[in-house]
Amino acid sequence: MSQQKPGYDALPQEDENDTEPLTVQNPQGSEHHASKSSPILLEQHEISPGHFNHRIGARSGQQPTKTQFFLDKGNFVIDCPIPPSLRSSVESDDIEFTHTRYTAITCEPHEFIDEGFTLRQTLFASPRRTKIMINVYMYNEDDILFAETMERVFNNVQYLCKQWGDQSWKNIVVCILSAGRYNIDPQTKALLSCMGIYQESIARRQINGRDVVAHLYEHTTQTGLQIVRDKVYITAKQYEYPIQILFCLQERNLTMIRSERWAYRGFARVLDPVMCVPIQSDTRLGSIAIYQLWRALAAEPMCAAVCGRVRPDTSFWEIFQIVGSASKFEQHLQNCLTLPFESAFGFVPVSPAKLCAFRYEALLDDETGKSPLDSYFEANEPPDTFSGATLHAARMRLASLRLVFFALITRPNSRWVIRHSTSAIATEYGIDSIGELLFMRCRPVNAYFLDTIYSITHYHEIFNSSHSIFRKLAFTSQLAFKSVGLLFAWFALGNIFIYFKVLTISVGSPGFWGTGGYVTGLVLEWLYDVSLITAFVSTLNKSWKMNLKIPTILFWLCIYLLLPNVTQIFT
Repeated sequence: MSQQKPGYDALPQEDENDTEPLTVQNPQGSEHHASKSSPILLEQHEISPGHFNHRIGARSGQQPTKTQFFLDKGNFVIDCPIPPSLRSSVESDDIEFTHTRYTAITCEPHEFIDEGFTLRQTLFASPRRTKIMINVYMYNEDDILFAETMERVFNNVQYLCKQWGDQSWKNIVVCILSAGRYNIDPQTKALLSCMGIYQESIARRQINGRDVVAHLYEHTTQTGLQIVRDKVYITAKQYEYPIQILFCLQERNLTMIRSERWAYRGFARVLDPVMCVPIQSDTRLGSIAIYQLWRALAAEPMCAAVCGRVRPDTSFWEIFQIVGSASKFEQHLQNCLTLPFESAFGFVPVSPAKLCAFRYEALLDDETGKSPLDSYFEANEPPDTFSGATLHAARMRLASLRLVFFALITRPNSRWVIRHSTSAIATEYGIDSIGELLFMRCRPVNAYFLDTIYSITHYHEIFNSSHSIFRKLAFTSQLAFKSVGLLFAWFALGNIFIYFKVLTISVGSPGFWGTGGYVTGLVLEWLYDVSLITAFVSTLNKSWKMNLKIPTILFWLCIYLLLPNVTQIFT
């Protein structure tokens, strides 16, 4: 069992050394469900004892027993009561508040409905209509980072409910997707357990000989999170409106692309939401960010996606830090100039992945069975299952959601557009070192380059859409502008070197340092080459925690070399 950090309200869980068979009894009396017992028991199978009676560290010599479980359409689905210490703070007797619904998923995401799986929202007497599906993707983030993200997500849900009414919480679902059962942080699991969402003791690896692919937990909670001095505290009934939560924990350690498959190919097809909001676990949402994204989609029926503003969270004194200030200036330039300019054309290819929303209707399959998500998922298919992979297709994996944006505006017989919302704001941690800057900017720069190449080579697909001739001309001019920008960016490295070369030559002129300046310029030129190679090699490393002192020293030398030229201008 995972250890819990001080500050958590420790909740009792089942002992992993206990060898008693697990008994399951579906609770009765939920006034919202179509039947008194949930799920509806259709079939009865005998489960192998090794699947459900195995406990880590079980006493040797103990004879296993067999327990019969009722399965829902051949699937293992049970409602387990939440821990007593958490149950005492729940006033409602509805099953969604008092029990956690566990589903052992034994199929692929696209087979979720065909295999008879469903979600709790469809089991009520009046099935709930989901308007907003918030997908929170996590990998191995610690509890502090995860709790900070979830706290901001919950605050956004509360604001939405205040705007829409008391019963509007039934139209919002928060879906947490983890990339691996054995990769998730133990403290994060303990946090989810304390909230009543996760129960590790009921998770199974096999059901009737079939391997479990993912574990799905469903629970409705009013439990709140508070972070005080790097400690997470659980507050019972902190929020006025309940929050519906789905927690999908994959059995194997896979990439985030797999989690996105579960979100869009599996759960979204059951919920059929109006808007999907993908959020990374390190995103710090503004208090009304999701509401502003919803308003942007609602204001324009043909808006397929909308993106917000992501700005660094830096203090006043951090502005004087060179690397952080440069990164902040670049993001402000993008938020104030680039994104509004591209939004005016109806296509925002540089959309920040940390704050965007999709209209689910635009992501559905057309009459030919194709979806804008196909190119994105196919490009990110693992190498062992990717058939006919080429070098170009492998590089397209870096383009990320940008492929989806381009596929939306070029979708045949459609006229979707992409917009930018200046009111939807999220913050991210500032950058304070060159190593971190190289690591954080490497993938976005590569993605922008590949996205531009992909847009230019597939430009003809725009004419398959139903956009007006003026909109197609606008897209054409936008792609022409991107092509020119790509040309300048391609030669930017050489232009900077030429500028540096001119500076070093001017220092060696007789009017300045003479022969000493020439030798100094030659040494600095070699240092420039060494630092350039160092920066290039460092970007190939996944870890940015390296001491890149040479580029830093060279930067200040460039500033110093500007002084003689400035002096010459004013004299």
